[in-house]
Amino acid sequence: MKKEEYYLRLEKALDFVEANLNKKISLAVISQHAFSSLSHFHRIFYFMTGLTLKEYIRQRRLSKAGIELLSTQKSILDIALEAQFDNPESFNKAFKKNFGLAPSEFRKKKSEFPIMRKIELQQNDSIAQPDTISLSFIYLPEQLIKGFKTRTTLENKQQTIDIPAFFGSVMQNNKLNLSDDQRIFGIYSDMTDDEEFDYTVGVLVEKNSMVNSEAYVYHLLPAMEYARFTVQGDPSKLADAWRYIYGSWMPSSGRSRQTGLDFEVYYPEKTDIYIPMRPDDTK
Repeated sequence: MKKEEYYLRLEKALDFVEANLNKKISLAVISQHAFSSLSHFHRIFYFMTGLTLKEYIRQRRLSKAGIELLSTQKSILDIALEAQFDNPESFNKAFKKNFGLAPSEFRKKKSEFPIMRKIELQQNDSIAQPDTISLSFIYLPEQLIKGFKTRTTLENKQQTIDIPAFFGSVMQNNKLNLSDDQRIFGIYSDMTDDEEFDYTVGVLVEKNSMVNSEAYVYHLLPAMEYARFTVQGDPSKLADAWRYIYGSWMPSSGRSRQTGLDFEVYYPEKTDIYIPMRPDDTK
C-alpha cells in the first residue's frame, strides 16, 4: 500500500469520527473506514497520535461541549446527551477532569480553554529508525504457543504496568517450566471496542501436546511472512520500537499488514518483534 493511500484511509476514518461525534459509534466501525482490523487501527492511531481512539473521541466531544456551553443556551443535560454521556453526573465528572471546572462553573466563568481539534495527519512526520532496531523479512512455519494470559487495556497506558507485572509473575513462579534453550513468546490478541486486549506469555510446543485445560491458553501462529524488528537491549526499549513500527514505518513502508497476531520473542540481550505481512505488496 502506498504511503499516500495509507494516510487517505486514516483521514477517511477521522472524517467519519468527526461526522458522528453526536452519535454512538463503534470503534470497530471506525476501523472499517480505514479498511483495517480493529487491533491494527488501534495501534496505528495510538502510535501516530499519542492518544487512544477512545481518548481522542472523548476529548473531541468534551471540546465541542465546552464550546456549546459558552456559545449557546442549551441545557447541560442536552449538551451531555449530545456528547454521548448517559447522564449529567458522568458528564460532569469527565468535564471537570478535563477542564478543571464543572460544566455549570465553566459556563459562569466564561474563561478560555484548550480545544482538541480534529487531528490533521502530516505525511512528512516520521520517526527516525532507532539505532537499536534492525529489520528483516522472514517466513515462519506454523507454530503452536502454549502459555498464560492476562487482560489489560490501552486506557491510561495501563498495559505498561500490567504486562511487565504479569510477565514477572510468570517467570518468577516458573509457570512455563522452561528449559535452558526454550524461547519465550509474548503474544497480543483479542482487541475490543473498549481498547482491552489479551497478552499471553508462552513457549513453543508440539501440536500433539495440546491438552484441554483451563489453566493454559494456546495460540496457533500460521505459516506466513513476517517483518521482524530486532530490538537490542533490555525490554525498556520496546515502547520506542512499537512507536516506530506503527507510528512511522508502517504508514511509510509501502507494505500492508496481514491478518494475524503481533508477537514478541525474548532473548537475554534483545527482543524480536514480529508483524504479519502481506507477501504480495510492492513498494
